Amino acid sequence: MISKINSPGERLIVRLKFESDLVSPEASCQVLDLVPTRAWELGDLRPNSKMRYKRSGWVLDREFTDRPFDLGTCLEKFIEPFKEKADEFRRLADSSQLQVSLIIYSATSPSVFFDRELLQWLVQLGLNLDIDMYMTE
Repeated sequence: MISKINSPGERLIVRLKFESDLVSPEASCQVLDLVPTRAWELGDLRPNSKMRYKRSGWVLDREFTDRPFDLGTCLEKFIEPFKEKADEFRRLADSSQLQVSLIIYSATSPSVFFDRELLQWLVQLGLNLDIDMYMTE
């Protein structure tokens, strides 16, 4: 998805998102040994909205501000610590949705290249990949 917005500054957010009907956010965080940026339960109100979450979940964000953005390199840096938990990720992915998102705010197009090894790790971790680009002025 590409959208044009007015935004102060250029940045890249790499986000790991977990959602499930069966596994609680607390249990998944314990299994993966991580502390999320934000978590919610089924039925909680979404931030700045009247809508409610349809599944429990959490997100873990890491922001990159060094230019130029190389999406493959930033994604590799983000998932590197999770490689040792590949079995736990795959088990969670069997009953939940795990997604890594690259959220880009930039006036120019970043380098978009994912080598074979990185793509294999995404598969081994059971992660879906989402890329959202917002063109800034």
